Amino acid sequence: MDASLHFAAHPCAARLRIEGEVNAASREQLEWALLDLEQLGCATLRLDLGGVTRIEPECLRLLDATRARAVARGVDVRLTAVSPSFASLAAGRGHHELAALADRCRAVPRPDAARRADHASPGAVVDERPATG
Repeated sequence: MDASLHFAAHPCAARLRIEGEVNAASREQLEWALLDLEQLGCATLRLDLGGVTRIEPECLRLLDATRARAVARGVDVRLTAVSPSFASLAAGRGHHELAALADRCRAVPRPDAARRADHASPGAVVDERPATG
């Protein structure tokens, strides 16, 4: 497994940060994380794709399908960070709405992106959901 998925949810917002290479080995993990996000029923969904070094087309389709279903339910979906490789692949594979979100996101620089990439632990999944109880 080469991808690292970090999941966080709050009452009104859900976040997923994906780092590393998103490939066949991490596809099932990505699919489960996206399903968890959808089932939360949050009004906002934030995807941080700034640490994605490579993403296979099938995994890109999973992300875009999740985005489309969320938007159809009225969820505010935004990308908080995108890597250049993700943005170019989204556009090149015909995922126009996802590519447009990536373009809007790239217009706003993120000063902490380099720091996060330096501390990434490929292959690890960190559940950042707040403790309850």
